[in-house]
Amino acid sequence: MRRKRGGFNLVEALLSFALFLLVLSLIVQGVSQLSRVSKYFDAKSQVFSQATSLLSRLASDLREANSVSSPALGDPATYATLALRKIEPSQWPNYYPVTPPTPWEPRDPALQEQVIYTLAGDQLQCQTIAATSQLETLATGVQGFTVKRVRELCIEVRLSFLVNDRLTVVSRLVGLPQVVERIHP
Repeated sequence: MRRKRGGFNLVEALLSFALFLLVLSLIVQGVSQLSRVSKYFDAKSQVFSQATSLLSRLASDLREANSVSSPALGDPATYATLALRKIEPSQWPNYYPVTPPTPWEPRDPALQEQVIYTLAGDQLQCQTIAATSQLETLATGVQGFTVKRVRELCIEVRLSFLVNDRLTVVSRLVGLPQVVERIHP
């Protein structure tokens, strides 16, 4: 006659508990990897957002420039400094909503300001030299900043950031106004 089973024996209970622990550890590993990936992409998203706003500002200044002295016209070298001259926004007639002056309009050198972008340590800084000098830190955590004249009227700007031990490089080509160095009519 067969004996009727009433429940688990000890071996079955241990096997089911081991299987439960294995499944639980796989779930915990999956959640921790998902959390790590989520943090990485959040940091990368913040870097891209910061880089996009910095590149937009640099492109805006380059488009408003009367002259770009570094990198100079015809110089194919790569530089860690961007230097340009532009009209002070306070000197524009009807600053808002009129568009900035174009390079072929007459310019008074006394109304111009010099703008220099440099990398100091891990900080991207903008120095504005007009009647007074002003130094502004635009971003921290920048690993590299380079500018290069690709063509006569095109400058490539590159920014490098370190995101979780990985170097992320963002670049933009900026087209300059067609007349680059004309100050007087």
